[in-house]
Amino acid sequence: MKRGVLSLDITILAVCLLLIGTTFTVAQGPEMPDEISIGNDGYKADAKEPVPFSHKKHAEEYQTACTDCHHAYSEGENVWKQGDPVEKCFKCHNPIKEEAEGTDLKKAFHDNCKGCHKAAVANGKMNAPDKKCAGCHIK
Repeated sequence: MKRGVLSLDITILAVCLLLIGTTFTVAQGPEMPDEISIGNDGYKADAKEPVPFSHKKHAEEYQTACTDCHHAYSEGENVWKQGDPVEKCFKCHNPIKEEAEGTDLKKAFHDNCKGCHKAAVANGKMNAPDKKCAGCHIK
């Protein structure tokens, strides 16, 4: 009898540990990429080279909040939260300036990226490229 109870206790413990581990993994969400390329998807012609972006470094080392870049607006408020699907920027920010409603893609990237870099430099947090195109658009 004791052997059967002990086996049941071990089984229950193993299932609980498995569930806790699974819950923790799901709560963390999908693995973020180390590097991404902010490309020229949708542009008629590539005016500048794509920008290599250290996604993981910005999130972990620079403590950039996910919602600083990722967004989904509803009634003027960003309702996007970590774990939500990440849409391609050009789905909302049209890369063809003449057809753009709202903020076109180039302006959205420049306002967001350059704005953050300028603030970081001004606050002495980092020496980030913020003035010259070649600082981000590496040939």
